[in-house]
This record gives sequence, structure tokens and C-alpha cells, in this order.
Amino acid sequence: QSFGLGDATNIDLLRIEWPDAVQETFVRALEIFDAAKSREDYLEAAALWESLAADGIRSGALYYNLGNAYYKQGDLGRAILNYTRAARLTPRDADVQANLALARSQVADKYSSTAESFTATLI
Repeated sequence: QSFGLGDATNIDLLRIEWPDAVQETFVRALEIFDAAKSREDYLEAAALWESLAADGIRSGALYYNLGNAYYKQGDLGRAILNYTRAARLTPRDADVQANLALARSQVADKYSSTAESFTATLI
């Protein structure tokens, strides 16, 4: 199972001349994510990346990392949303595509097993 928590996920962010504060916030969130030991750490990283998105920053790396943070929290809906946003901005990124497919498959598995349980209960 491949789940790319890409080390170089800030590459497309760095290609553009963002203000220093944006770079610092992005990198700080990446450091928190990489050192995360709990759900709260992933929440903290996601909150920093969300603050950048709220400020109008649009980046495949930003959305990819948000997807990873939400995935690690078990929030598949938000993970898929952000991987989809990343895929629109970086359609050829294999890590984005792999993580999007993985998250979608887990949602499908979750709902198919729920449906099977519901059907078995009815029978």
C-alpha cells in the first residue's frame, strides 16, 4: 500500500515567490506533520495549512498536504476534497493520484461493508 507523505511536497509552492510569512507557515505545518505523534498534531498542521487556503493561497502542495493531514485524522471526506483540489492543480502528480485513489477506495470499502451489514440485518 502506497501512501505518499511526500517529503518534497512544498516544491510547487516554492516555484512561486510567496511572501516569507506564507513560506514560514507552510514549512512549520510540514514540520509539525512530519513529527506528528497524535491526532492533535495533525489537526494543528491542518489548521496552519487551512489558514493559508483561507488567505487565498492555491497550491497543489498545500491541498496535497491538507489531504494527508485529514487522512491521518481519519477524515476521509476532507482528505478526498483536498486531494481532488490538488489533482486539479497538479494532474500529473503520481502521489496525489495514489492518495486520492486510496482514500476513495477506503470510503467505498466502508460503505460497502456498512451496506452488507445493513442487508444482513434485514435478512
